[in-house]
Amino acid sequence: MIASLSKNELNELAIEVWSSMANISLTPSVDVVKTDRSGGYVVSSVQILGSWEGAVRLDMDMRFALRTTAQMLGVEEADVSAEDVRDAAGELANMTGGGLKALMTQPCSLSLPTVAMGGESFEFAIRHGHVILESSLASDLGDLLVTVIEKEG
Repeated sequence: MIASLSKNELNELAIEVWSSMANISLTPSVDVVKTDRSGGYVVSSVQILGSWEGAVRLDMDMRFALRTTAQMLGVEEADVSAEDVRDAAGELANMTGGGLKALMTQPCSLSLPTVAMGGESFEFAIRHGHVILESSLASDLGDLLVTVIEKEG
C-alpha cells in the first residue's frame, strides 16, 4: 500500500493534522526544510507495524515546536515547558502516523511516540530503514520536515 502514497497525500495529511491540532496553516515548500538547530531541535516519530512496517518522522526547530505547542495548548510561548513540547511533538507524530496507518491495508498498529530534543550537534536516526517519501512544509510560525521511512528487508 505504501508505494502508492504520493507526496501530495502526505502533504494533505500533515496540513490536516497541524490545522486541526494547532490551528496552524502549513503549505508545501519547494525547498527542503533546513531547520535552524542553533536554538534547539525537536524530532518526533512513531512506528507503524503490521502489513507495512516503517515510521513517520517529524523534524522542526525548537522555535517552531514552542510556537506549535503554545497554539495547541492555547497559552503564551513563555508558559510552555519542555515537557509540554515533548507531549505536543509526540501527539503530532501520533496523529500523523495514525492518518498514514488509516490508508494502509490492515492489520497495522502504531508504537508509542518517540521524541528527542537537542542542540546543534544533535542526531536522531531510525535504523534499518530507508526514506521513501519526504516533504517540506512551511508556515508563518516555522517549517516542518515530514519523512516516511520504510523498514529494510
